[in-house]
Amino acid sequence: VAFALMLLRVLVLQSTGKEESIKSCLTWIESQLSTTGNETPLASHVPRSMAWLTLANAASLSWWAVPGTLVELALVDWTRDSQPRPEVRQAAAAFCYNKVLLEGAMEDDELSDDRVSLLCASLESIGGEADPTTRLRRLLVASRILVPMQAKNRVVVAAKTLILDLGFLEVIQGLQSHPGTPTRNVDDAQRCKALALDVQGLLEG
Repeated sequence: VAFALMLLRVLVLQSTGKEESIKSCLTWIESQLSTTGNETPLASHVPRSMAWLTLANAASLSWWAVPGTLVELALVDWTRDSQPRPEVRQAAAAFCYNKVLLEGAMEDDELSDDRVSLLCASLESIGGEADPTTRLRRLLVASRILVPMQAKNRVVVAAKTLILDLGFLEVIQGLQSHPGTPTRNVDDAQRCKALALDVQGLLEG
């Protein structure tokens, strides 16, 4: 299954959105991720992480409308309490980041329900995430909701207010001194600390 998903991941990027077979495969992945227990071929960490990476590629393309159920499933799989494997957490976070990145800024600086969920979930318990890559990607999700790519460094006031009201500023400050895992993904650990400092500046500005 993992090898098939590796191939599908490439085919998705080459797709025009007109291939029904590609869409059917994405729907199959969604259904399998929704299946609990060992009854799904995506139960083990290798195919499950590859499934999320395939969906991450699809989420970067304008022709695919990301189902809301997948966002909910990703929020489960990027949390250390419910997903012990860092590879899966990294891949689920990559999916969420690509989704936020493609959507860009919303009209009138509003936050959709999906974005509120992603923003809160990205910062909730992020201090307990030992994997630097997952920690960085989750912070990237929050930062792109706060300042969308197309917003030219303009802060979304609704996102800033929500972060401050929920007390996440202290969480972001804590990331700047997060010990992490010294032998794992040192570059991502440093990038996360630098990004946390930048986000703090935006929140306090």
